[in-house]
Amino acid sequence: DNSITVSDKMMESYFSANQEALKYEMELYQVSEDAVKRVKTKRTLIEMYLRHAREEYDRFKPSDEQLAEYFLNNYYKAQHILIMTVDGETRIPLSQEERDAARIQVENILLALKDGADFSDLMFAHSEDPGLVQAPEGYVFREGKVATEFFEGTKALVEGEISEIVESPFGYHIIKRLPLNVETDMAAHLSDVTEAYMLAEENKLVEELKESCQITVDEAKLKEIPVR
Repeated sequence: DNSITVSDKMMESYFSANQEALKYEMELYQVSEDAVKRVKTKRTLIEMYLRHAREEYDRFKPSDEQLAEYFLNNYYKAQHILIMTVDGETRIPLSQEERDAARIQVENILLALKDGADFSDLMFAHSEDPGLVQAPEGYVFREGKVATEFFEGTKALVEGEISEIVESPFGYHIIKRLPLNVETDMAAHLSDVTEAYMLAEENKLVEELKESCQITVDEAKLKEIPVR
């Protein structure tokens, strides 16, 4: 409907310049060269359509208010105290003895917080987060940008609340959720917020297109496909 096409010449030029990538996907998915080429051609068509959509459709031209609303609904801000259970450089797990000592340390920090100690003071004194120097005021993030356990732990808190101990692949966290500031926090992450908004709109568009199509699944045909 939008007169978007992928020419054979375009794709052959791509495959000629990306032979190693073509071989890699053939080996990775254990499929034929033709199968990889068919999938890549479809992907290219989709990418071309979505680029067209971003340029032509008003939904991909968000106002400042729309971006701010998206930011407040999908981003979080938090400080944390991290006691690591992996090596900071290699990410190799520490010994069980070291992990047990880390657990005792973080439990003592949590007790101090519950007794009224200042979160920032304990964070600067004990946190082993290598990014603390760059982000002393806290991290601003969305789902997928931090460890799942850290994201869910933050999401479960109300602003100003301090978590219990949260374990992630990096170690033990005590998280303090902070309020977001649209003027400063969103401005500092505007490119990420804008791209995340665009991707969300793309996903909505795809779902709308799928709903407008008559899609059926032929189970009998599926069962005829040989599986290696």
